[in-house]
Amino acid sequence: SIYLTQWRAESVALAVRYVVAHLAAGFAACLAVFFAVVLLQVLLAAFLPAGLYKRAALVIRFALIAGLLFLLFSFFAAPSIVGRAFQHLDVLKESRSPFVFRFPPLWFVGLYEVLLGTRDAVFEAQARTAGLAVALAAAAFLGSSTLSYRRHVVKTLEVRKGRPAFSRVRDSCRRLLDAALFRAPEERAVHGFFSETLRSSPSHRMSLVYYLAVGTALVSILLAANRRSLRILTPENGLFLVLPILLAFTVLAGVRVVVDRPAALEAAWIFRLTETGRTGLYVSGLKKTGIFGFIVPMFFGVFAVHALLWDAWTALLHAVFGLVVSCLCTEAVFYRYRKIPFACSWVPGKLKLQFTAVPWLIGILLAGTALAAVERSILGGPSRGLVFLGVAAAAWGALRAGNRRFYRENGLLFEEEPEAAMIGFPAAD
Repeated sequence: SIYLTQWRAESVALAVRYVVAHLAAGFAACLAVFFAVVLLQVLLAAFLPAGLYKRAALVIRFALIAGLLFLLFSFFAAPSIVGRAFQHLDVLKESRSPFVFRFPPLWFVGLYEVLLGTRDAVFEAQARTAGLAVALAAAAFLGSSTLSYRRHVVKTLEVRKGRPAFSRVRDSCRRLLDAALFRAPEERAVHGFFSETLRSSPSHRMSLVYYLAVGTALVSILLAANRRSLRILTPENGLFLVLPILLAFTVLAGVRVVVDRPAALEAAWIFRLTETGRTGLYVSGLKKTGIFGFIVPMFFGVFAVHALLWDAWTALLHAVFGLVVSCLCTEAVFYRYRKIPFACSWVPGKLKLQFTAVPWLIGILLAGTALAAVERSILGGPSRGLVFLGVAAAAWGALRAGNRRFYRENGLLFEEEPEAAMIGFPAAD
């Protein structure tokens, strides 16, 4: 609505026409996107093996969500990223720029103008393209649905095959690694339940993908808004220093929110019956799973990428700094946490994200900027890293000590209670 023509209705009939044209063009655009996305999903299901389909679908969903959030955030946070092309639509239209015909939303702007009665060759060509897009998306969806249904029927007649030898070797290596990292039985129980639930629950996986997409969109906006700074690929570029930390913060925020949502409340009974009273070990298993399952692989990738741009020692310091900060953040977000992930009752809306999301986002950006300045100082003089490690160790010790005192007095929490609300009534006369 920002870039459509302004309200020019001079009569009730014309006003109704504007509304109908607007709704029809918007409905056509939504229909084309709907059929196109479902078509993509159906094609993946029809031509890919089941295991590969699940992974590919997750990656494509992540890319679509991150791209959409990038555009939405750009309009509000940094409109100069996408606004220049729209500021000269008349010039682009008159010059028959390829952008006018290659940017799909503009097809439906042309349809909108044609429905209003505009007779312009460019708008008419865009309207024809919009109609063709809707028709092709719907037809392709119907055709691919037939293929998908046929393959589904064939698969129901197949005999279940054994697992390949590679998967058995992979599972054996995973068990050895888990035994080395999760020594206590409480840690292994929580780690196993967390991993298997996340592997088998599409809704929880997608929730994590949402948070990772938000972080990716945020990083993309920062890169697009600071394109000129990308000419400097040295450690002096604070943008390079802050991006991995922002991604880690969003992933940890996603894990913290997702673990509160139950996948199977009945699973809590096995933990109730076997509770040992060592509450800290249950939470330790959750924190280790988050660190070794998400944060450590991420900063391995950060080290590999930056080792190509910088020298190996500087890249290692950069990765270690981000890893230490992320571990501290993990301790902070799970401070005094005492629930089994995915197995305890949940009070929706308790985090009040509709009110706290924006302040948290601003706080993360400010914290990332401050941490980038600290890291730049450390990279300039590695001996200063000892001071940082000392401060980090003291903060980590304080958080751990607070948790130990709290867990000695409190056991696991299986049923979350809503916040108490005091309702007062006037006294009767």
